[in-house]
Amino acid sequence: MSRVLVCLLADAACDARPRGLARYTRGLGAALLESGGIDVALVTHGALRAPEALRAARRTSLTARREVVREHVELPRLLARDGASVLHAPANRGLPLWAPCPTVVTRHDVIERMFPPDQRGSLRSRLRMRYADAIAMRRATVVATVSQTSRVDIVRQWPACARRTLVVGEGVESRFFAGVSTLDAQRLRQRVALPRTFVLYVGGYEPRKDVTTLIDAMAACRFRDVGLVLAGSMGTWRERITRAVTAAGLTDRVRALDFVDDDDLPSLYATASCFVCPSRYEGFGLPVIEAMAAGTPAIVSSGGALPEISGGAAPVFPAGDVAALAEALERLLTEPRLTATLIEHGRRRAEEHRWERVVPRYVSLYRQLTGAAILPPAIRPVLA
Repeated sequence: MSRVLVCLLADAACDARPRGLARYTRGLGAALLESGGIDVALVTHGALRAPEALRAARRTSLTARREVVREHVELPRLLARDGASVLHAPANRGLPLWAPCPTVVTRHDVIERMFPPDQRGSLRSRLRMRYADAIAMRRATVVATVSQTSRVDIVRQWPACARRTLVVGEGVESRFFAGVSTLDAQRLRQRVALPRTFVLYVGGYEPRKDVTTLIDAMAACRFRDVGLVLAGSMGTWRERITRAVTAAGLTDRVRALDFVDDDDLPSLYATASCFVCPSRYEGFGLPVIEAMAAGTPAIVSSGGALPEISGGAAPVFPAGDVAALAEALERLLTEPRLTATLIEHGRRRAEEHRWERVVPRYVSLYRQLTGAAILPPAIRPVLA
């Protein structure tokens, strides 16, 4: 069988403080390399700040100063020169107007269009996003996405993409399953001054994430010796979160860690009593699966794909319902049998999302696209 060369646009992997798109890009790239089923070339503009698992990949940098030239002139030339089998844009957009090979774009969700933007940005940046979306969604041979919820949203937004949009999935790295030693947990606890018992949140702080509902629910709980740890860069939302913590009377019980190094995340999850994702809407919800993989019970809101992704392994409360979340927290913190059941079910659910299980779907997709001009009908049963 001939080798398949997949060119993966990896600019998102260059983020010094990776969030969702960067975590997906890095995880997919590393899993593809480890699979050995295809050849991978990372295409970036600028230096690639990537984990060790990606450093063995072949890398090419686009050098044109103007983004439009890099994307629509330099990139197609590079693909033709290198004999690329497939081009994959993993971060919602980035495809050229024309490519000499089949193309895949991962559209994670349509949240940008469903919720008011947190920062509007310049008119130029907004127009850039719109035309990049139009090109990606019209030109992609396949639109890959990470959940059935996102697929429904994508097809509603771009009906012409219905036949080309497939749920291929997202994975969690094996290191979250590896277990954490007592010594590592103690070192982290001492280094960042973690509470003895705490509820954990990991993620962003824009209004859609609804961290204020979690803060208010913690205040409503009858337990006064349980802390709340907030992990993630607050940026422009710090003042808003600080006001919410003060108004809830939780100043002494909240520990804000800001950005947490990737190497510390498994220990942070494993040390928590439970993890909560209160978001109003998510297209996937990777921290939920990471927490489950680390053996920490999770509670999720009804927002978007969270019930779908947690798959019955986490209690679900109506998004924005403070009382319902407070009740779920009290049950989990006081019922050891429930906690043990959630840990067991959570680990089994997380196993289904290991990159080792997810990446063969991508490899199958790439192989079937090689040399294809349109979406092969056989892709659907292969990815089912």
